[in-house]
Amino acid sequence: MKTPNPSYANISHKARASLAALLATLMALPVQAAIEIPDVPLQSGTVVPPNILFILDDSGSMSWDFMPGASSSAEVPVTAPTAIQLRAYSRNTLYYNPHITYLPWRNANGSFMASTPYDVVFNSNTLASGGTISLATGDRTFFVPKPATTDFADSRNYFEYTLRSDANGGLLRRRERDAANAIINTVNLTEETWDLPITDVTRTVAQERANFANWYTFHRTRTKVAKAGASFAFSELGDNIRVGFNTIWQRSPYDIPVGQDFGRFRDNGGGLGFTNRSTWFDRLFNATASNGTPLRAALDRAGTYFSQDVASG
Repeated sequence: MKTPNPSYANISHKARASLAALLATLMALPVQAAIEIPDVPLQSGTVVPPNILFILDDSGSMSWDFMPGASSSAEVPVTAPTAIQLRAYSRNTLYYNPHITYLPWRNANGSFMASTPYDVVFNSNTLASGGTISLATGDRTFFVPKPATTDFADSRNYFEYTLRSDANGGLLRRRERDAANAIINTVNLTEETWDLPITDVTRTVAQERANFANWYTFHRTRTKVAKAGASFAFSELGDNIRVGFNTIWQRSPYDIPVGQDFGRFRDNGGGLGFTNRSTWFDRLFNATASNGTPLRAALDRAGTYFSQDVASG
């Protein structure tokens, strides 16, 4: 018969007693005494602002004024018996939607760019600058689904609205089609009421023209929508981060300027005249779109960028 080892039994008893004491102590501690894990490496001694690299798709398809469609506008869901799909926001998601109040892009300081008048809109597919045209020289038509419509493929389920040219009276014309696709109920409006996301709004013809003009200059194409969204999001960021800019074609890249005000997303940090924030917005607003879509190359560049020790500057 084996005889228990007295020293082993003694050690086990002491271990059990120590564990019980430790558990009792932990249970007696207040919640606030929980261990806090630091957010930065203990040996660094310096809090490094987080990095953001914004990559804009600047391929040629970004200058298109329709969505969806990977190859052509023929991929936008069709309507029949009349093909109105490219001018109906329910089919072409980029087209003018009167239920939205369109705003200009936002600047680095959070202010909005100036709205463009109806007779002086920027005609570029990517920029809010350059050559201009007047929308008042021709009729501008958009289609709105009728209330309770469920079949968006039937063009007869839409109201047709037209901002008439100055030569045609400059009013807002509304009309519809019957089951035989014949035009009925034509009326010239001086104002119209739209159900916006928050509350209904009544716009005069002048106000509808102004909204259409902002859509045309700032939201008409894929690139313009991307710039609008980015300008809104990044204008609200503080200066406790560092932001870089690039495109998938690597046009006018802007690496995080770690040597300027430690790369913080602000201008004139410490009164030294740096323009980190303004430069980023300039690169965004001046980006164009052309060529194909080299997605693999873009991903490789992003991986290379983040593998570098940007904090070391």
